[in-house]
Amino acid sequence: MKKIGINLEKTILKEIKEIITHPLIEESKMFQERYDTDEKISFCISYFDHWLNDNELENAITFFDQEGSNNDFYQSYFDYENKIIDFFIDRYNHQDIFIFSDHGKNSSIFEFNNVEDLECVTKLILRADLMPINIYIRNYKAIFYSQTDLTWSVISIYSRVIKIKNLIKTYKINILE
Repeated sequence: MKKIGINLEKTILKEIKEIITHPLIEESKMFQERYDTDEKISFCISYFDHWLNDNELENAITFFDQEGSNNDFYQSYFDYENKIIDFFIDRYNHQDIFIFSDHGKNSSIFEFNNVEDLECVTKLILRADLMPINIYIRNYKAIFYSQTDLTWSVISIYSRVIKIKNLIKTYKINILE
């Protein structure tokens, strides 16, 4: 990965700030509540195809190297991981993807040197719970926040949410709302 130029970094950080300070995001307390309006600006992508209920959550494998993981889980997990990587590589090929660490005033933006870097970082984020490392897809004004339970929160500005969801669906990645 390499640090991007200061002017581009300032521009991207400004864009990210505008997204995360959107009034609907502020009201939702950063994904702790779900929206019941037509102006959905957040959703999740997930290994799971539905929100787990309490009983399912107790019995589910919710992170990569959890005790009790078996070959069936890993095969299914690697399929999910490859879908995420393929999606991010597509955005890399459009020169559209950045990685950022969210440390308030000390936030940093980086771009990937090559596809191998992108693939390696994505695997580390998914498998090793590297937080707060996030992905920003600029053309869609979408921020992908990694989480610990094989689910990523995604926020975007309203006018681009449907477009980013449709793109994600082409990779057969589960979307939860």
